[in-house]
Amino acid sequence: MESVTITFEGIEEWENSGDIVYDIIQKHTQLERGSYPETKSLPPLIMSPPLPQECIDELKAVNGVVVRTQQG
Repeated sequence: MESVTITFEGIEEWENSGDIVYDIIQKHTQLERGSYPETKSLPPLIMSPPLPQECIDELKAVNGVVVRTQQG
């Protein structure tokens, strides 16, 4: 499992896809939004908990979402 940062190509993409991203993270981690760090900027930068590769792949498939893995 890897920690990733997640952001969006723009505010409109966040408005359209943000809830999908939070739902995917919750599905794979059982953690609700607010239980992991997220900036208050628009669009936000989400510092995810460790995610399985399946979750990362799902996030990358969402339109307008930018996923970066953390290289340790």
